[in-house]
Amino acid sequence: MGPQGPTGSTGPRGQRGPAGATGLAGPTGPTGPEGQAGPTGPTGPQGPPGAGGGPVYHVSVYGSGIASLTGNSPEFAGSSRIGAGLYRVSFSVGTGTCGRVATLGMPDDQENNPGFFTPIRGEISTFEDIDGDVIVATFDSTGNAADRNFHLVVAC
Repeated sequence: MGPQGPTGSTGPRGQRGPAGATGLAGPTGPTGPEGQAGPTGPTGPQGPPGAGGGPVYHVSVYGSGIASLTGNSPEFAGSSRIGAGLYRVSFSVGTGTCGRVATLGMPDDQENNPGFFTPIRGEISTFEDIDGDVIVATFDSTGNAADRNFHLVVAC
């Protein structure tokens, strides 16, 4: 064989070959800074009314067991003194599953001059009797049963 001749000119470029396989994923980059909060959206529609609370009944009673002439709930049926510092209060509706709160105080129909008013001192407690009435017990400051004016609120 003889000596190699000179290199010829470059030929035309060939067609592109198929894409190779996808390489492995690189490591996750650092988290970027938190962006600003967007604007507040529109107010939604008003929701349905809630269940709400039940009825509330009120009465003011003198230490004699006689109720105030004003300010009592229409459902108030009667009150009586059944012993020293012990009162039965009735309503025309069931109150057996209701909460009771009582406080010593002047009945609603009695006006007092604040310059001469002496606060009622003592203690008070309530419970339900077997007939469904509310029993209110009042005591003096030493814990002895004593007749006292009071307010009773029953919340159902």
